[in-house]
Amino acid sequence: MCGILTYFKPSGLTKEDINTSLVSLKSIKHRGPDGEGVVLINSKTGTFQILKTDETPAEINSNTTLDSYVDKSADLLFGHRRLSIIDLSANGHQPMFDSESGNWIIFNGEVYNYVEIKQELEGLGYSFRTKTDTEVVLKAYHKWGKDCLSRFNGMFSIVIYDKNTRQLFIANDRFSVKPLYYYSTTQEHIISSEIKQIVHYQNVDLTLSGSVINKFTDLGILDYDYKTFYTNIFRFKWAHYTFVSLTEQQVISAETQKCYYTIQPNHSNYGKSDAEIFEQFKWLLTDAIRLRLRSDVPVGFALSGGLDSTAVTAIAKKTLLPNNEKFHAFSVVFPGSSEDESSFIKIAADDLKIKYHSVNPLEFFTIDDFILQTHFQDSPIQTFSFYAQYRLYKLVHEQGIKVLINGQGADEYLGGYHHHFYAYLKFLVKKGKVGSYLNEANSYSVMKEKPASFYHKLVYNSIKYDIKLASKSNNKLNRVELAEKADKTLNHKLIRDLTEHTIPVYVKCDDRDAMAFSVESRHPFLDYRLVDYCFTIPDSIKIRDGWQKCILRESVKELPLEIKYRKDKKGFPTPQSKLMQMFPDEIADFSKISNQHGYFSSDKFREFSLGVWLNMNKK
Repeated sequence: MCGILTYFKPSGLTKEDINTSLVSLKSIKHRGPDGEGVVLINSKTGTFQILKTDETPAEINSNTTLDSYVDKSADLLFGHRRLSIIDLSANGHQPMFDSESGNWIIFNGEVYNYVEIKQELEGLGYSFRTKTDTEVVLKAYHKWGKDCLSRFNGMFSIVIYDKNTRQLFIANDRFSVKPLYYYSTTQEHIISSEIKQIVHYQNVDLTLSGSVINKFTDLGILDYDYKTFYTNIFRFKWAHYTFVSLTEQQVISAETQKCYYTIQPNHSNYGKSDAEIFEQFKWLLTDAIRLRLRSDVPVGFALSGGLDSTAVTAIAKKTLLPNNEKFHAFSVVFPGSSEDESSFIKIAADDLKIKYHSVNPLEFFTIDDFILQTHFQDSPIQTFSFYAQYRLYKLVHEQGIKVLINGQGADEYLGGYHHHFYAYLKFLVKKGKVGSYLNEANSYSVMKEKPASFYHKLVYNSIKYDIKLASKSNNKLNRVELAEKADKTLNHKLIRDLTEHTIPVYVKCDDRDAMAFSVESRHPFLDYRLVDYCFTIPDSIKIRDGWQKCILRESVKELPLEIKYRKDKKGFPTPQSKLMQMFPDEIADFSKISNQHGYFSSDKFREFSLGVWLNMNKK
């Protein structure tokens, strides 16, 4: 887990360009406090110079300093900040060179199945000098080219300089867990882990995108596609790759990126018994956790007391690490608040016989700390929940843990949100399954202690809305309406949440909050094998008799019953209204900044958060 930077200037790099790049790298030192690496490449000849900086490890043979560098002797810079997780020795230093091919790589993330891929490559005659997954990625690209991506199980942003083709190979993982950004013109390419790295370069156009900001203020939408708050800075598309020629005036764009993975729902497991489906789901989840335990540094677990994080923690403790006496769990609590989940956290911890560390973010919130978090995020923040997450990672860091495994991602494809249940009811009606519809609606109404008529009305209004959308031509619908019009099954809605609505913004914010404290966050539920499998099983395995995520409840036998049959769905609740009352004057002042820029929102936290971000970005 690290931070990366690519800077290409076809006219050649000057000392000033390199110095700017070093400033850019320093701005993400939090992502990689364990060392810095920079290589300067002449893409025309393939020759290179390893730049010695103040934080280059002593073991690295650096042959060039900024003072000794000859202007325009290189046109391509690869920069890297290292957080040592696997192979802690200097062998894991990046940028990494492959002497066989002449290729260079900068890599951010983890390929969890690198051990298995390495064994395959060794069988094909490849040899390795390190124990890193980075070298495996580099050799895999040499062997399979772009097709190596389909073999990787992990989270990653990759940039490879291909000496033979004189191209850059750029790729992002299947769910953009490790976001990648770029600014590209015919005069320069900048590719980075965070937006803050790009803004240091003199010629970058930092015009704000009013349409993106308005989507945030109006709908709370962030990171729903490749656009950012800056008109000319973009997020690399999830599950995509591209080749960038260094010999032609090529510009990186959304159109030049090619998709290597899509979710393809099918009925391949519809005929199997519940027991068979539960068993396969459990095996896949367990194996996803097993792979994410690969680390040469201590690993901890997020434990909210909810179904998902408890399932992950329970499998890890009872099945994979039963004898681990240094098992670390971390929780967010809000004592005395209706949002507090301390009682469920204690139930889980007692059942698993583990101790947990907890933090109450309300005790630590200050405007200055929120401004600092906004700096790390490079954007406004949707809700106080992300500040709570930020403080959780600070606690993890203080306990000396570098890797945290969490339970995010299950809701999106197992139908865990309330709107998924309502959608399921609607699709049952549309399919003419009236008996199933009535059973689910009645079961849910008993569980939630609301009259069934409440849910009947929701479904009726939703169907009316669908009819209205169907009557309009596509060119008269906005982006959200078009997507909703295209929803024909529950799976369509689940895929949109997974790829557009919730996961993209979550993984971006999670990456920033974790890396702010040099912590690597891992997500077993986003293992693509598990995701793919869950789109081959019937909806009735996910939602049954009013219970959402039925497959998770039934397959993970390690769950305490009090957690397994929790009827409430809290998500990651925080007492945001209480926070707003604690700082009324400061929040009002920052909201005014948003208003002065012409941005207004009915959600006062978003308006406040935007004001903080705008104030930080004023010229």
